[in-house]
Parts: sequence; structure tokens; C-alpha cells
Amino acid sequence: PSLDGQDPPALEARTVQVDINPWALGLDKRIRAVRIEQPSIRLRRGENGAWNFNLNMGNMSGAYHLEQAWVQDGLLSVEWSAGRKLELKDARIGIVFPDPPVPQSFTFDAKLPSGEALEGFWMGDVGAGLKARLQARLDGERDVKPALGLPDGFAGTVELTMRMPGGRARV
Repeated sequence: PSLDGQDPPALEARTVQVDINPWALGLDKRIRAVRIEQPSIRLRRGENGAWNFNLNMGNMSGAYHLEQAWVQDGLLSVEWSAGRKLELKDARIGIVFPDPPVPQSFTFDAKLPSGEALEGFWMGDVGAGLKARLQARLDGERDVKPALGLPDGFAGTVELTMRMPGGRARV
């Protein structure tokens, strides 16, 4: 349910599958993978600044370790003020956080309201640096205008490519 009490709820899913090894779960609190099919995540920010969903990460002692998470055919909607909303469809997300921490990755792709693809990738390793990429073709009328609440007549196309090449991190 949503914290703001409004419909639709903040989080729904058609199916959730959890892959565990009973020994690893009992001894190390380790979950191999979670697969979520057709989730609908609708985040809304109220006038008071509070979001309709909160993932409380305050007390992490005794927490379980999730090695992989996969989302298939998802809907992600983020509304941060009245009339300012971004809705991504057909979202696929993959997250891999092994323990001990070897290269960890996050991949994401979804369709913008215009139907164009939004793709992202992140890979990091303790002490080895970071690689990342975000790529999209934004339609001013269908993608940017509703997200930013811009006036009628806003149009055009923007090619967005951001890359962070790998490199060694220094402490």
C-alpha cells in the first residue's frame, strides 16, 4: 500500500520468485536472487514533500544479503509535483551485488513515453574504479515537457549519452 493512502498502490507485482540455498540462508542470511515480473512502481511526492513509499534502511544489523535482483516488464512512474511526471514502461533491471564485493553491476533499460529507449549501465569494484553509461533520445513534446511541466509548444529532440570510463580509484 501507499503511505499517502491513495490508489494505485506504490508497489505491485504479478509474480515474485525468490531463489535460496537453505544453508546459505540459515548460516549467512544470504539470498541468491529475487526475480520480479511485471511490477508496477508508482512513486508520488505529496505537497508536504513526503513520498508515498519508504524503504527504511535505518537498522541494517541482522540484514539479509541479496546477491542478485531482476525485474522484467516493469512500469516505473515518478511524480514529484502536480503535473510533473515521468513514466517508464517495459523496464528491465538487473542488479548483481556479490559478497565478497567483486565487480558489482546494475543494468537498466526501459521505454520513455515517446517509445524511445532509455538505457543505463553501471559497474564498480572496490578500489578498481567505476564504469557507467546512460543513453537516450529524448522527445521534447512527449518525454521532457510532461516531466518538467513545460508549456505547450515545447518540442525538439535531444540525444543524451553520458559515459564514465573505468579507472582506478585512489584513496
